[in-house]
Amino acid sequence: MGHEDPRTLQQLVHDEHGQALAFCRGHPNIAQNTAKLVELFQSALVDCPPQWWFFRLAFKGCARFLELAMLSATRGHRLEAMFNLRLAFESSVLACYVARHPDEQPTEPAPGQPAAKAEEKLKKRANEWLRDNSAVYSQRVYIQKKLINDSCAHAGVSALTFELLDAQADPLPGGDSPAVACDPFLVWVVGNTAAAITHMLFKVLVDCPDVTVAQDTDTTLGLLFKESESLKPRRPCGADVSVPENLE
Repeated sequence: MGHEDPRTLQQLVHDEHGQALAFCRGHPNIAQNTAKLVELFQSALVDCPPQWWFFRLAFKGCARFLELAMLSATRGHRLEAMFNLRLAFESSVLACYVARHPDEQPTEPAPGQPAAKAEEKLKKRANEWLRDNSAVYSQRVYIQKKLINDSCAHAGVSALTFELLDAQADPLPGGDSPAVACDPFLVWVVGNTAAAITHMLFKVLVDCPDVTVAQDTDTTLGLLFKESESLKPRRPCGADVSVPENLE
């Protein structure tokens, strides 16, 4: 690879936008199904008590991390996508825990103060609660986080450097597209993970009388998940993500 001038912001935006559009045109069914599953999670929560500030924070964080994972996957950024999936899992466990234990909502910090300390105190209790009350989901979270950690999130600078170099590789002869194509399996995993998280969280929320969930969430989720399973592409490596049949 020879010397290349740094790309401008406009060039970066153009290239990233083009990569995402190319994926959506090349794999429209997987792209649409993943987008619908992410959107379903984002829109499924209608209302919750105003004092549940930490639950809202965790839910919105999970929704945003799923969205970022989808955008990263469609642009061919595997490390970013998997790291955001890891954060989505962690946020969903916190949301489940505080929904079942509303009295443990931490005190809302003053404006401008971070909520990191409150989150760290809850993480351990949330993971222990999930392990004790739902072996299925606890194992699912463990498997996915281990897969993400082993494959990329803790892979170090070398893995990130190689991905960045690949993303900026010389164009293929006769074309202007990056040499590394987006992986349809990775985009599918984002959608399937969104389905698993939605199923987990709303199995918890169904027993929370103060929370309003959008009508037909379960029905829509079932249809989209069935469609997702029918679209499953051949996987290059890693583990499946599937929706457990029940919440233990």
